[in-house]
Amino acid sequence: MKKLILLFILFTFCSSPINSDFSDEFITEITYQNLDGEYVNEDLTNKKTIIVFWADY
Repeated sequence: MKKLILLFILFTFCSSPINSDFSDEFITEITYQNLDGEYVNEDLTNKKTIIVFWADY
């Protein structure tokens, strides 16, 4: 009986509706602040890029 409840809870959380707020458009430009404090606009159209966001609290 406990296994059925666990499976039901797992199934309920895994079958939640998918959020369709995401668009299929690609980001072609990014703005970031470099180590000197200057804001830089980088064009990403001709680059293979992996963007990693790091937060250290």
